[in-house]
Amino acid sequence: MGARHGRALGRPARRPARGRDRLVAPAIQALADDLRSGRATVGDPGNEDWSVSVVPRGLAPFVRGRRIELLRQGLAAAPWLYWHPIVRVQMEYLWRLLWDPRLWDDVGWDVFAQRTWRPRQADTKVPAGLRQLIEIHAMHLLPGLRIEWKAADVKRGPRAGIPNPLPTGFPDEWVISPATLAQSHRMLCAILRGQLTSDAPLRLARAILPATRERLVSHAFEALRRSNLAWSAAKKLTAGTEEVTITKDGAPLGPWRQVVYEWQVPNLRSAIDAFCDDRRQRQRMEKDGVPATLAHVILATLLNVTPDRVRNAIESYRRTQRTPRRLARLRRD
Repeated sequence: MGARHGRALGRPARRPARGRDRLVAPAIQALADDLRSGRATVGDPGNEDWSVSVVPRGLAPFVRGRRIELLRQGLAAAPWLYWHPIVRVQMEYLWRLLWDPRLWDDVGWDVFAQRTWRPRQADTKVPAGLRQLIEIHAMHLLPGLRIEWKAADVKRGPRAGIPNPLPTGFPDEWVISPATLAQSHRMLCAILRGQLTSDAPLRLARAILPATRERLVSHAFEALRRSNLAWSAAKKLTAGTEEVTITKDGAPLGPWRQVVYEWQVPNLRSAIDAFCDDRRQRQRMEKDGVPATLAHVILATLLNVTPDRVRNAIESYRRTQRTPRRLARLRRD
């Protein structure tokens, strides 16, 4: 794709144009404007000359009309266009609409009015559009076969992990696996480490003062807000989104827009107080560090278990992950 259409794909329009299907990528709108202005033409480009300045005749109705049904009809008439960059951009946009909250806000899907963390369109219209395009492609690749869609099989019986008392709705989030626990713990530790580094040092004496406990509670809720753990429904949507800037090696990669949640964990304060009153847990905090220990308390509160159970599950998982590496190292030696 050209630079102009690449920018259009990376920065979707804030509100879709009137008459355009919201499932259609904004880059297609930019290409339609080029057709009207004459910067792009309709033709029959060769297989090695797929330039966005020449729109294939089979895709021209889709670009002008900007409807998924028109794209399905174009692919049915010319199935070899499935690999065209225009189709690739549209398929990628539909895939991102399944999970990207930034695009939900850009197309105007009000998740706040629906009182849910995920818009209904992402579970109905978007999968239906993807299925139509995949079916028409498979039908021409394998003319004698048809796709029969069914839900993926879910493993029955007990699963390793901790039951999630407040799942968001997906079956794989009913039980939080040790791998998910370890990943969430690592993310919380990184956030807490950054917060505690920029804050005044904590005084962890024999008796933790109320002011220090309030700081621990404040850091815990801020870490939850910034981590935005997707597997827990112990949160509600607030009245908008916020811009966050992600940096890598000192270079900004944003800003991006993310949905703002308000975490409703009323027993987190009492869990931190109970943790601070336990002498054995205070000793563990001095040994493992405040970020790691506080992350254990946060995860345990969300899952309604003890911090020791979370810690043991994560440590067991990490030991199993270290064993193959150690064996591979011994074989090399």
